[in-house]
Amino acid sequence: MIAPMSRDYASRTASRPRRPATRARKSKSKSASNPDRSIWSAPSFSAGVIFGAALVLLLSYAPSVFEDTVAVARGPVTDPEAITFEFEEILENGTVEVDPNAYEAQFPGENPDEPAPEYQVQAISVKSAAEATRITRELIAMGLPARSERAELSSGPWYRVMVGPYNSKRKAEQVINRLKEQNMAPEIR
Repeated sequence: MIAPMSRDYASRTASRPRRPATRARKSKSKSASNPDRSIWSAPSFSAGVIFGAALVLLLSYAPSVFEDTVAVARGPVTDPEAITFEFEEILENGTVEVDPNAYEAQFPGENPDEPAPEYQVQAISVKSAAEATRITRELIAMGLPARSERAELSSGPWYRVMVGPYNSKRKAEQVINRLKEQNMAPEIR
C-alpha cells in the first residue's frame, strides 16, 4: 500500500508570485564596477615620466661633465697640431736588425748535436690539408709548437697535426689536457 503524501505539490496554489528565472551573474572586479577607479593613477604615471626624462638628460650630459673634471685633473690639453709622429721618418731612414735563427722551430733529427726528444703529441688527424693548416694555425696561436704532416694510408692521404716535441712525458700530458679542452682526441706518439 502506498502511503499518502503529506503535501500535494501538484495542486498547490502559489501563495506569492514567482519571479522569472534569471541567469546567475558573474562577479565583476571592484575596479570594473566602479568606473571612477582605474588601474593606474595619473600622479604616479606623471612622476614616472618626469623621473625617466631626468634620467635620460643626466645620462646624455654626464659624459661632458666628467670630461671637464678629467681634463682639469690631467692639466691643459695641448694643441693637436703640436703632436707629431716621427716613426715614418725613423722607419724610412733606419734599419731593423733581426736574427732569423732566433725564431726557427727545432724539429727532431734536424740538429745532430742534440738528442731527439722522446714525446710528440698528435693533436688530430684529418683528410683535408686546408683543415690541417687551419688547426695548426690555431694551435700556434695558443702558443704550442704545432705542424702538419702528410701520411699516406690505405684509405688515401691523411694530414696529422703534430705538437711538440717534448723531452718529458709530463709536459706532453699537459699539452694533451689542453688539447682535450679544445675538443680534440690527442695521443702521444
